[in-house]
Amino acid sequence: MDEKISAVVRYIGKLPYAKVHPDETYAQLALLGVHGVKHPKDLYKYDPALLSKYAKSFIEKERIKLAGTAFGTGLPGGPVSITGGVLLDIEEYVRRIFIMAQKVGHTFGIIPIPFVKSVPSSIEDYFDSVHEEILKAILIGFGTAGISMGIAQFSKYLAEKKAKEIIHGKISEKAITELSKNVANALGKEITKKSIGRTTGRVIPIVGGAINATFAYFALKKIGNNLVKNMMKEHIEVKPNVIYYWTDEH
Repeated sequence: MDEKISAVVRYIGKLPYAKVHPDETYAQLALLGVHGVKHPKDLYKYDPALLSKYAKSFIEKERIKLAGTAFGTGLPGGPVSITGGVLLDIEEYVRRIFIMAQKVGHTFGIIPIPFVKSVPSSIEDYFDSVHEEILKAILIGFGTAGISMGIAQFSKYLAEKKAKEIIHGKISEKAITELSKNVANALGKEITKKSIGRTTGRVIPIVGGAINATFAYFALKKIGNNLVKNMMKEHIEVKPNVIYYWTDEH
């Protein structure tokens, strides 16, 4: 099981629809009244409480989508066996967590970091550039100790004009691999706690699907709450530095 989870996490970029470009989130925010956002820095002119409200709405949509998928795969007589269904559910679970982490990060101007010169237009280039940040966000969602997005640390480098070197530094493949393992470990612990009842429940008609859907729906609640809480805190903390950085640039 752990190996399967690790494989899904490490190669999540190859899963269908696991990547969300910031422009997609910005377009959804525009429909909610958050206009003129073309870069993460643009989010820092909005009330954090308002951004929190919209981030929670995105989380709720992902929870509903995941619950619907879980209910479908839990129904008896379907094409997915109990063993195969476990892997399928893990993929969908991980995919939704990745999507949720990106959307919340986009909403608060944390992913990509607000100091980047531009956001890659290619979805593949975008995902590669923020892969590390997404994994950190997921660990924060799981409440992993000692993990932060690290954006606040830029404050001490801004004064020394070293931020650009850090921003454009090559992302460590070793760091990505290590973070992926940590995410897989956190996911494994979460799934193991509830997988027995959820898998056994599949032999019960209809009820099996309901148990599956209930687990899937509430599984994202804690992750989402942690994401919003920490992303909002970081947004507020780095806001003065973001304003200073871009004012100095122009």
